[in-house]
Amino acid sequence: MTQVGARGAALTGPLVLFVGLLAGAAALAGCGREDPAETRADVARAETEATEQVAAAREAAADTNSDARHEAAQSIVESGGESGGSAPDANRELRTASAEGAYAVAVAQAEGAHRVAVERCDALSGDARLICRDRADAELQRAKARAQAARDGRN
Repeated sequence: MTQVGARGAALTGPLVLFVGLLAGAAALAGCGREDPAETRADVARAETEATEQVAAAREAAADTNSDARHEAAQSIVESGGESGGSAPDANRELRTASAEGAYAVAVAQAEGAHRVAVERCDALSGDARLICRDRADAELQRAKARAQAARDGRN
């Protein structure tokens, strides 16, 4: 009986270790995946924040454009409506302000969409989550590049 008991005791240690490792692996397999209700809440919060940031960017762009229009009109009045002088510079500044405003809005939209996409990725796990985030990151970069090209007149 001592041999069986000794042999059983010898197997108990590795068996407990093996079962423990299996349990740990099973627990880790579910790690990283967010609860669906939490994901929905995070997505809703990201959408709200994105909407607010885009609205703020639009408001700032409108203010900048208004200021630039006012300055352009003032320059034209000061130049007596002549085609020379500061009027062309004012018009160029107006176009630049408008392009910068459109760029800021486009970037705010892209960043907001990115945050929402990343929150949706949290509903996934493992490689699917990584692929999802990589796609979201790539789309953010493409959107920023499009916005920059539009701003710089290369669209």
